[in-house]
Amino acid sequence: MNNIPKHVAIIPDGNMRWSKKHKCGTVTAYEKGMNVVEQIAVYGNDIGIRYITVFVMSHENLMKRGKAWLDDFFSLVPTIIREFNKKHIVELFKVQTIGDLSRLPISIQTELNELVQKTQSNCGLTLILAIAYSGKEEIVYAANKIIRERTCGSNDNDKPNTLITCEEFSKYMYLNGIPPPDLLIRSANEYRVSGFLLWYLAYAELIFIPELWPDVTVDRFAEVIDCYRKKIRTFGSIRP
Repeated sequence: MNNIPKHVAIIPDGNMRWSKKHKCGTVTAYEKGMNVVEQIAVYGNDIGIRYITVFVMSHENLMKRGKAWLDDFFSLVPTIIREFNKKHIVELFKVQTIGDLSRLPISIQTELNELVQKTQSNCGLTLILAIAYSGKEEIVYAANKIIRERTCGSNDNDKPNTLITCEEFSKYMYLNGIPPPDLLIRSANEYRVSGFLLWYLAYAELIFIPELWPDVTVDRFAEVIDCYRKKIRTFGSIRP
């Protein structure tokens, strides 16, 4: 297959609306949503996608949603990891996390770190889970890291007054060494990026779909990939 995106970013919106529509609990909706992520990741791996980054929970979700929602979310993480083990996903994908995991309960941090370590030798698609993530916070994190290095950790050969290039700045970001997303998909008829991967989306194709995330199928995902494949991306150059 030609013109397959190397990196797909996903904002899986509509889980809570799906739970209300189907009169079920939030946990059920998010479990269904994570099943969709698993199925899409398997399909993506089969067609040659190398990275899928999923906006699991934003920094704002963590700060602004109530205890009941957070308790439901935190109870879901062990379930997801058990499912990953049961379905042998831990033997196929490499899992990474981005975001401020220090804001999560210690038990959740431990389980996520163990999942990441367990999958690091895998050769398949890299599934990146953005948890307690904010695009603005990531940029500030990178800037502060540069400031610390240039003020506290500099040596005589460093040039603390040298201007910082985009290339150098990128080295301090979470996804250093990973190509930026070629495609962003957001579900549930929401037409915004909500602070997701702000540094990386400059040339991404943005495709918004009406389905609530738990209703998205592999076939629907394949349709979106086909739509992407028909696009001619110029990155600022003259269209051929």
